[in-house]
Amino acid sequence: SLRARKAAAAAALQAAERLLAQEHASGAADFAGLAARSPRELVQLWDELQQAAERWREAQLGPEGGASATRRSDAAGGSRPGANGRRAARYRRFLQAGAALTLLLPPALWLTGAPPVSVWSALGLLAAADLWLWAALRAAGAAVAPPEPGGGEAGKAAAEMLRLRGQLLSGAARESGKASSPDAGGLEAGMRELRRLMEAWGTWRQRVDRQAAEAEACRTEFEQLSGQEQVLTGELEEAEARFTELAARYEDWLRQRRLPEGLSPDGLPDIFALAEQGHELLRQEAKWSARLSGLAAECALYEQEGLKLLAAAETGRVNSISFVAEQQSLPAAPLTDQHRLPATNPTAQHSPATPAAPRHPTPAALLTWLELRKREWDQLKAELLRRESVEARLAEVREELAANHREQAELNLRCSKLLEEGGAEDGEQFLRRSSAWLRRIEVTRSVRQAELAMFSGWDDEGRAELLSLLEHLDAGRLAQERQAAEEAAAELEEERSALLEQRGKLLQEREALTKRGKEDTALQQLEEQRAALRNLAGQYAVTALAAELMGRTRRIYEQEKQPQVLQLASVYFSKLTHGEYRRIVMTLGHKELKAEHKDAGLLDSGLLSRGTAEQLYLAIRLALAETMSSKVNLPLFFDDLFVNFDEYRLHAALALLGELSSSRQIVMMTCHRHVAEAVAGSIPAAAVISV
Repeated sequence: SLRARKAAAAAALQAAERLLAQEHASGAADFAGLAARSPRELVQLWDELQQAAERWREAQLGPEGGASATRRSDAAGGSRPGANGRRAARYRRFLQAGAALTLLLPPALWLTGAPPVSVWSALGLLAAADLWLWAALRAAGAAVAPPEPGGGEAGKAAAEMLRLRGQLLSGAARESGKASSPDAGGLEAGMRELRRLMEAWGTWRQRVDRQAAEAEACRTEFEQLSGQEQVLTGELEEAEARFTELAARYEDWLRQRRLPEGLSPDGLPDIFALAEQGHELLRQEAKWSARLSGLAAECALYEQEGLKLLAAAETGRVNSISFVAEQQSLPAAPLTDQHRLPATNPTAQHSPATPAAPRHPTPAALLTWLELRKREWDQLKAELLRRESVEARLAEVREELAANHREQAELNLRCSKLLEEGGAEDGEQFLRRSSAWLRRIEVTRSVRQAELAMFSGWDDEGRAELLSLLEHLDAGRLAQERQAAEEAAAELEEERSALLEQRGKLLQEREALTKRGKEDTALQQLEEQRAALRNLAGQYAVTALAAELMGRTRRIYEQEKQPQVLQLASVYFSKLTHGEYRRIVMTLGHKELKAEHKDAGLLDSGLLSRGTAEQLYLAIRLALAETMSSKVNLPLFFDDLFVNFDEYRLHAALALLGELSSSRQIVMMTCHRHVAEAVAGSIPAAAVISV
């Protein structure tokens, strides 16, 4: 959530500020000897101090220093004259090569992806080699007298070093620096101590800058989260206000509808559903109650009709019984239809075919009689429905007939109006007059089209003139006028053709003159281009000759004037790669290391593979160790040097180390079993020690 992120950001900010404060406190305690200046001023003073130290060293190694050293060595009964100078010059060249490698090799290892441990190890070894060369250079030269103020270039450089050192250090450190020895050894010791201090200060400044950047990033994140929290808080307050207003309106709505006050909005749909169900049940109840009432009324009516029928049937039965009793009391006589009394049936008067009620009504006979009556009633209802439909259809037909009569009257009225407007007495005369009117319209349209075709594009004056000619001249005169106009038009056409021919000739002459002028201009431009080309050819010859001479000079320098370290490294590199690469070259001007392939030529060290690049750096390292061993063969220490070597490169490197082990001690440390086994197999004299 946002609060958790804000709390985490606040905790991270506090931790970063606490670490930054600790770094500042530790730096203030550890680097109290430095002057209270800005980091940029301290770096600038340190750079100026290093430049002054370089000038002082160069002055120490200059002709005056060499001469004084020679005089002191001659006075002490040293070696032959000039030997120390040549040795110093050789050490100076080695020191320059070592300084170049110190500057180039660690960045190259870093760019090739080497582990940081390897980079720092290489930097430390190269720095140690540079210090050893510097010590050897000092040993080869004469001891330098303590610098005196104003005593030559060395004295000026020493005074500048002391001044810059005083500006770089604080008061207590400056007093201790003044108390130290001002001779060459004291200056070198002070520079070494100051270099260690400045390196530690640079590392501390990097940590401080990193912690400050982290603290700033945490602060920025905390401010962003705080801003988001404020925005969300405002939105939440607005939402709460809207919710409060809606809650009040909801409470009013509940009170108006007499609903429970604690009813939640989520329960309203259920309440509405129950209300709808209740209304539906009430509607169904009313519907079924009405239907039940109708059915009860029908049952009561049915019972009344049944009782009436039963009463009628009972009356007929009584009549028949009395009639039989009377007949039994009279003498016997044939019973005819005239003596029978009809049954008293109210419906018999309306329907002659209606069967009489049974004399002795049994339930089955009564039901049969009721079914017959019901069938007759159904037939009567069907007849009534058919009669109603026929009457409805008859009403529709009557309405349609009335509408047709009205339409006929309207048509008769319109026909009378048309005849009156057309001035005709009957329909036939109206048709003839309409045909004549249509013909007139067509003729009028034709006349208009002819006028448009004749006078299209004519103005009013020309149109009037043409009409005047047509009115005053006959056909013959018009033919003569037309012939004269055609002859004049033919003459004008001939004149136009002659003018067009003359125009074409003039255009041809103009094109010929233009072409001739363009040829002269093109010839002039061609001569100018040729002159410019001759100038460029001369410049190209000079430039090409200069480039060839510079290339030859460069090749001579790269082939013959390379330092001894690179020459020896080229031999080792060729052995390590089995002749795949011939030599290592440092290009003139750019100070870049390149490897010469037997087929591809010079390749930049950054383009080499990881294993080949490490072979190159191993060859340079072995060459540096060999060139520094003019007096004492120092041992070589290697820690997991062959991590990125395949079997082919491993055996080549072990073969070269086996050759070098005859003149110096080589100690290799590894945690890989196959490397130890390869060393034991390639170098029989090697002693394998397992820890």
